[in-house]
Amino acid sequence: MKELKAKLGSYIRQVRGGETFVVADRNQVVARLGPVEQSGRKAGSEMAARLLAIGACALRSHLSLLAGRAPGHAIRASVDRPVAVSYTSPWRSVVMSRIYLVYHSQEKGNTRRMAELVAEGCRQVPGTTVTLVNVNERRASMDEAEAADGYALGSPDYFSYMAGGLKQFFDDLCIADWAGRKVTGKPYVAFLTHGGGGSAIHSIEKVASDLKLEKAAESQTCRGAPSAAVARKAAELGRKIAERCAAASKPASP
Repeated sequence: MKELKAKLGSYIRQVRGGETFVVADRNQVVARLGPVEQSGRKAGSEMAARLLAIGACALRSHLSLLAGRAPGHAIRASVDRPVAVSYTSPWRSVVMSRIYLVYHSQEKGNTRRMAELVAEGCRQVPGTTVTLVNVNERRASMDEAEAADGYALGSPDYFSYMAGGLKQFFDDLCIADWAGRKVTGKPYVAFLTHGGGGSAIHSIEKVASDLKLEKAAESQTCRGAPSAAVARKAAELGRKIAERCAAASKPASP
C-alpha cells in the first residue's frame, strides 16, 4: 500500500483522464480506482478483479504493473480486448473480517483505554478492520452491526450491571433480529472495568447468550486503569475475536 499512498495524486490525475486501476494487496484484489461515470468500463474492471483474485486474469495485452509484484501494487486494467495472462505470487491472500467494538466510557476513560487495547489486538490479525463506537457519544448502528463478522463489547461496572448504553445496544440487536436482520448468532468477546466489584461482566454474558452470540474467549475484567499485564490480556482478547472471525470468513478450498 505504500506505493499507492505515495503516488495517489498521480493515479487520481490518470483516473480523471479515463484510466482505471485495480489495487491488490498480497495478491488479493481489495479495491478499484476508476471513473465512476463509465459504467461499462467499471463492469469490465470488476470482472478483471475477480479473475485476478483466483490467480488468472484476462487483461489487455499491454497490461502494465505499476509497482511490480510487491504488496499494495496497482494494475492498469483495460479489458476491451482480453487476452489470457497467467499471474502468480508467493504471497498468500488475506481474508477480510470486520469487528464491531461497542463500549461505554465516560470521564475516567478506563473502558475507552481497554477498548483501544482490544482494537490493537484485533488489528494484529491481517485483514481485520475494527469500528469503535462509544455508546456514551453516539448510538450504535444496526447497519454496522449487521455488516460485522463479530463483536467486542465493553462496559464499566455500574451497581453490578452493564452501562445503559451497552444495554441499549443489546435491545437494538434484539429488535433488529425480530425484523429479520442478521445481527445475532455472531462471535463476541467482552471486557469490563470496575472499582472493586466486577460482577457486571455476568450481565453482559447473560444477555449475549440470550441473543445467541457465541463467546470466542473468556471475558476480561480490569480494576481501575489497565496495567501492563491487563493490557497484554486485552490485546490477546482482540486477537482471539479477530482470529475467530477470520477463520469463519475464510473461503472453502476448491
